[in-house]
Amino acid sequence: MPVEAKIFFESAAVYSETLSGWALAILGGSALVMLQRAYVRPVSKLMRYAYVLFIVGWCFLARSIYFGTRVHEVQLAFLVQQKPDFVSLRDTLSEDLSGQVESLKFGLWTFGIWLFIYVGWWIWTDQEIKDDS
Repeated sequence: MPVEAKIFFESAAVYSETLSGWALAILGGSALVMLQRAYVRPVSKLMRYAYVLFIVGWCFLARSIYFGTRVHEVQLAFLVQQKPDFVSLRDTLSEDLSGQVESLKFGLWTFGIWLFIYVGWWIWTDQEIKDDS
Protein backbone atom coordinates (compact mmCIF):
# COMPACT_ATOMS: atom_id res chain seq x y z
CA MET A 1 0.00 0.00 0.00
CA PRO A 2 1.68 3.23 -1.12
CA VAL A 3 2.11 5.87 1.56
CA GLU A 4 0.84 8.59 -0.79
CA ALA A 5 -2.43 6.72 -1.30
CA LYS A 6 -2.89 6.30 2.45
CA ILE A 7 -2.30 10.03 3.01
CA PHE A 8 -4.72 10.84 0.17
CA PHE A 9 -7.55 8.81 1.74
CA GLU A 10 -6.81 10.10 5.25
CA SER A 11 -6.86 13.71 4.04
CA ALA A 12 -10.18 13.19 2.28
CA ALA A 13 -11.64 11.60 5.42
CA VAL A 14 -10.50 14.51 7.61
CA TYR A 15 -12.00 17.02 5.16
CA SER A 16 -15.22 15.00 5.11
CA GLU A 17 -15.34 14.98 8.93
CA THR A 18 -15.03 18.76 8.95
CA LEU A 19 -17.89 19.11 6.47
CA SER A 20 -20.04 16.69 8.46
CA GLY A 21 -19.30 18.67 11.61
CA TRP A 22 -20.45 21.87 9.93
CA ALA A 23 -23.58 20.16 8.64
CA LEU A 24 -24.42 18.88 12.13
CA ALA A 25 -23.81 22.31 13.66
CA ILE A 26 -26.11 23.97 11.11
CA LEU A 27 -28.71 21.24 11.62
CA GLY A 28 -28.64 21.75 15.39
CA GLY A 29 -28.67 25.54 15.15
CA SER A 30 -31.60 25.57 12.77
CA ALA A 31 -33.51 23.17 15.00
CA LEU A 32 -32.93 25.56 17.93
CA VAL A 33 -34.37 28.42 15.87
CA MET A 34 -37.55 26.39 15.46
CA LEU A 35 -37.76 25.49 19.15
CA GLN A 36 -36.89 28.77 20.85
CA ARG A 37 -39.46 31.41 21.69
CA ALA A 38 -37.20 34.48 21.84
CA TYR A 39 -37.58 35.57 18.24
CA VAL A 40 -40.36 37.42 16.44
CA ARG A 41 -42.70 34.85 14.92
CA PRO A 42 -44.65 35.85 11.81
CA VAL A 43 -48.41 36.03 12.31
CA SER A 44 -49.11 35.78 8.59
CA LYS A 45 -49.68 32.21 7.45
CA LEU A 46 -48.16 33.08 4.07
CA MET A 47 -44.92 34.20 5.72
CA ARG A 48 -44.82 31.08 7.87
CA TYR A 49 -44.69 28.98 4.68
CA ALA A 50 -41.09 30.18 4.36
CA TYR A 51 -40.31 27.79 7.21
CA VAL A 52 -40.86 24.90 4.79
CA LEU A 53 -37.36 25.83 3.61
CA PHE A 54 -36.08 24.38 6.90
CA ILE A 55 -37.28 20.92 5.88
CA VAL A 56 -35.58 21.28 2.50
CA GLY A 57 -32.39 22.52 4.16
CA TRP A 58 -32.42 19.67 6.65
CA CYS A 59 -32.76 17.17 3.80
CA PHE A 60 -29.71 18.65 2.07
CA LEU A 61 -27.74 18.58 5.32
CA ALA A 62 -28.75 14.98 6.00
CA ARG A 63 -27.68 14.09 2.46
CA SER A 64 -24.33 15.79 3.08
CA ILE A 65 -23.81 13.76 6.26
CA TYR A 66 -24.77 10.59 4.37
CA PHE A 67 -22.12 11.26 1.73
CA GLY A 68 -19.65 11.90 4.55
CA THR A 69 -20.24 8.43 5.93
CA ARG A 70 -19.69 7.01 2.45
CA VAL A 71 -16.31 8.76 2.27
CA HIS A 72 -15.29 6.95 5.45
CA GLU A 73 -16.54 3.66 4.04
CA VAL A 74 -14.27 4.12 1.02
CA GLN A 75 -11.33 4.89 3.28
CA LEU A 76 -12.02 1.76 5.32
CA ALA A 77 -12.33 -0.30 2.14
CA PHE A 78 -8.91 0.96 1.09
CA LEU A 79 -7.39 0.08 4.45
CA VAL A 80 -8.81 -3.44 4.82
CA GLN A 81 -8.33 -4.78 1.28
CA GLN A 82 -5.22 -6.82 0.55
CA LYS A 83 -4.75 -5.25 -2.91
CA PRO A 84 -7.04 -2.22 -3.13
CA ASP A 85 -8.02 -0.91 -6.53
CA PHE A 86 -6.78 2.64 -6.03
CA VAL A 87 -8.36 4.09 -9.19
CA SER A 88 -11.82 2.69 -8.45
CA LEU A 89 -11.72 3.73 -4.79
CA ARG A 90 -10.39 7.17 -5.72
CA ASP A 91 -13.21 7.71 -8.20
CA THR A 92 -15.83 6.57 -5.68
CA LEU A 93 -14.33 8.82 -3.01
CA SER A 94 -14.30 11.74 -5.41
CA GLU A 95 -17.98 11.27 -6.26
CA ASP A 96 -18.96 10.94 -2.59
CA LEU A 97 -16.89 13.92 -1.47
CA SER A 98 -18.25 16.13 -4.24
CA GLY A 99 -21.78 14.96 -3.35
CA GLN A 100 -21.12 15.95 0.26
CA VAL A 101 -19.83 19.38 -0.70
CA GLU A 102 -22.70 20.04 -3.13
CA SER A 103 -25.32 18.95 -0.62
CA LEU A 104 -23.82 21.20 2.04
CA LYS A 105 -23.79 24.12 -0.43
CA PHE A 106 -27.44 23.58 -1.32
CA GLY A 107 -28.31 23.36 2.37
CA LEU A 108 -26.51 26.63 3.07
CA TRP A 109 -28.23 28.30 0.11
CA THR A 110 -31.60 27.08 1.37
CA PHE A 111 -31.06 28.56 4.84
CA GLY A 112 -29.64 31.71 3.25
CA ILE A 113 -32.82 32.14 1.21
CA TRP A 114 -34.92 31.67 4.37
CA LEU A 115 -32.79 34.25 6.21
CA PHE A 116 -33.17 36.72 3.34
CA ILE A 117 -36.96 36.28 3.41
CA TYR A 118 -37.09 36.55 7.20
CA VAL A 119 -34.95 39.70 7.40
CA GLY A 120 -36.97 41.28 4.58
CA TRP A 121 -40.19 40.47 6.43
CA TRP A 122 -38.73 41.78 9.69
CA ILE A 123 -37.70 45.10 8.08
CA TRP A 124 -40.84 45.78 6.03
CA THR A 125 -43.67 44.67 8.31
CA ASP A 126 -45.22 46.51 11.22
CA GLN A 127 -45.99 43.48 13.35
CA GLU A 128 -46.09 44.31 17.03
CA ILE A 129 -44.12 42.18 19.42
CA LYS A 130 -46.37 40.63 22.04
CA ASP A 131 -45.06 40.01 25.51
CA ASP A 132 -46.06 36.47 26.52
CA SER A 133 -45.10 36.90 30.19
